[in-house]
Amino acid sequence: MLGKKFLVAMAAMSIFNLTNVNFDENINFTSKVYAATNAELAEEKFKEGQKIYNNNDFEKAILKFNEVIELNPNHAETYNLLGMSYYRLGKFEKAVENYTKAIELNPKNASNYSGRGFSYEELGKYEEALADFQEAGRVFPNYRHIGKIISNIYFKMGRYEESLAEITDDIDRYEFIDRGHPDFGGYVQRAKIYKELKKYDEAIADCNKAIEFKNDYAEAYYERGKIYQEIGENELAEEDFEKASELGYEE
Repeated sequence: MLGKKFLVAMAAMSIFNLTNVNFDENINFTSKVYAATNAELAEEKFKEGQKIYNNNDFEKAILKFNEVIELNPNHAETYNLLGMSYYRLGKFEKAVENYTKAIELNPKNASNYSGRGFSYEELGKYEEALADFQEAGRVFPNYRHIGKIISNIYFKMGRYEESLAEITDDIDRYEFIDRGHPDFGGYVQRAKIYKELKKYDEAIADCNKAIEFKNDYAEAYYERGKIYQEIGENELAEEDFEKASELGYEE
């Protein structure tokens, strides 16, 4: 026969175990409800933050987005918009920090890489910017004019042949896609590269092409003026500088 004390102890243990099971279930249920409530509230605040951002009140948007992060630390879109807000405020290190967190949470979003790339560019960190823009192009192959963006980074790095290859590919690609709507800015960008490579005829031809597409394109006149100036065609250079000024160009 089992002793009375033993039976009482076993009963007490059973009650304790049952209570523990119910307690654990209640905690689990409460946690789920709390998490769901936080997620809903985070989404509401995120939408509020978007509206504030769209009104260009970036300081206030940052405060709202930080409220979202407190509720949901894994909200990737919030880190993206925090990066954008800091970028617009000229706080490029903070922009990089937030874009990096966005990438950790969502490595398949090309805008996270391009946003960080533009921030690195502003910081003069061209190698890092180049890597991010290239990754943005890999993540989203249809990223519009990513070649033009990469070309610009190569140009700033003094890698003119690579810059030329990227912009030429971009011009050719979008001339086919955007028939009737040419990227005249791409021609001016390529003209600058040709100028650095001392290919003056090609540079002038690209400026002419840009002006042909948009005859009030001030930058095209200005860049052509610089080319004329460099090759000693000072009268032609002065005419282009005057035209650029009339059209409101400011260097």
